[in-house]
Amino acid sequence: MIIAESIFSRIGNLRKVMSDHQIACLLSGTKGVESEHYKDLIIKVDDIVAKCPLTYQTDGQGDNAICQMHYFKGDSDVYIVELDVAGPPHTQAYGVIRLNGGYPELGYIDLDELIKYGFELDLYYAQQTVGEVMRKLTYEQTRRYRK
Repeated sequence: MIIAESIFSRIGNLRKVMSDHQIACLLSGTKGVESEHYKDLIIKVDDIVAKCPLTYQTDGQGDNAICQMHYFKGDSDVYIVELDVAGPPHTQAYGVIRLNGGYPELGYIDLDELIKYGFELDLYYAQQTVGEVMRKLTYEQTRRYRK
């Protein structure tokens, strides 16, 4: 059984990458029948944030860089490769972004804005390379207009 203090000590990193609402939902799950599952999710996200490369650490890896996290809202997707959450005003990330089903682009992303506008962190995301994500998102976009 996972100790409650251990879980609450990990919330600090989650606040850097998740909305208060999403954190509250996770915490409420720790009190139910599936409490161990939700505690494991909190630990998983905390570990990902702690180990995520900082800005410029994947420079030169190109399509082989790993997308560490995935955010979504409607038909928009954001994949985080590098994370800089030292604190305001530095809450930026670098990664792949596709807004409203458009073509994917690489660039810098303001995490505060993502969270402010309701993007949610995908808690079940399986890491992929930038190349895999770009191919998948480009294929989805071109397939949409072939119909």
